[in-house]
Amino acid sequence: MQHTTGSSPSTEEGLKREIGLWGLTANIINVVIGSGIFVLPAVVSQGLGAAGIVAYLFCGFLITIILLCFAEVGSQITVTGGAYAYIEAAFGQYWGFLTINLFILGASLMATAAVANALADTLSYLVPLFTNQLFRAAFFVVLFASLTLVNVIGVKQGIRLVKLTTIAKLTPLLLLVLWGSTHISVQNLQWERVPALSDFGSVSLILFFAFQGAENSLSVSGEVRNPQKTIPKGILLSLLVILLLYIGGTPSRSTRQLP
Repeated sequence: MQHTTGSSPSTEEGLKREIGLWGLTANIINVVIGSGIFVLPAVVSQGLGAAGIVAYLFCGFLITIILLCFAEVGSQITVTGGAYAYIEAAFGQYWGFLTINLFILGASLMATAAVANALADTLSYLVPLFTNQLFRAAFFVVLFASLTLVNVIGVKQGIRLVKLTTIAKLTPLLLLVLWGSTHISVQNLQWERVPALSDFGSVSLILFFAFQGAENSLSVSGEVRNPQKTIPKGILLSLLVILLLYIGGTPSRSTRQLP
């Protein structure tokens, strides 16, 4: 495997470096922020109440440590592949082979299938036709074929679509945060109790899922301009946006408790 350096317009892989800082940042945000933001804040609030912000900061600290490692190695190994390329460069082709197969099975197949079905389930509330299995299967074929076609056309078109979907995803969330900031009650920010360590641990373990996915976004490293600087900046900038958005969109109090 060849390791490229600098910010040349193309690489020895035959790829063009067309993705800039904002494109990479949008890609990471788009992958990390998913359906979890609509479910996990309620879980955190139920389990920890106003103390839930500590769980966000704790998980944010943990993921920062991990992503700092990715930022360091991503600035040195700038070929396409992300974690797979890093592991192969460090430990050899066999371990790289195992890594890419786990990613394909876990992230590309199982996780994507779960998210796609969650999308179809949500749409079924508006369009009951999505409860029909044949219609759902046809919808998935058209959806994923369209996304594949965009990426086949070119990386510029692909990253442009990523930016548009990121804006479409973040806009309602930001509006919700802005609207909620005008209805803040100081009383709801007061801790009713100090959460038990077991409660804090179980909630943080669930919440950590909401921060995962950034490593998969680095699979396009071979198409990033000036990767030595862009990758570390993109990782840190996207993590900051994600953490602020998660904290801003979290309810501070709940009358229910986790069993």
